[in-house]
Amino acid sequence: LSGEMAVLRHVVEIGNDDEEKETQLTDLLADLRHWAHRNRVDFIEADREAEDHFQDELRLEGEVTK
Repeated sequence: LSGEMAVLRHVVEIGNDDEEKETQLTDLLADLRHWAHRNRVDFIEADREAEDHFQDELRLEGEVTK
């Protein structure tokens, strides 16, 4: 499953009340880790960068950040 397909699959399933949202997120993250492993992408480093981007976006939106 490609990263793009993993995201699409989980976005479509977000409205599924049969699964808790946290379980859906956990499954998505696991699929993305598999994709990163197959494509030799450092998932931990990508996650650190994503956190930085997330915090920047929150600041731009005026949200409280750490």
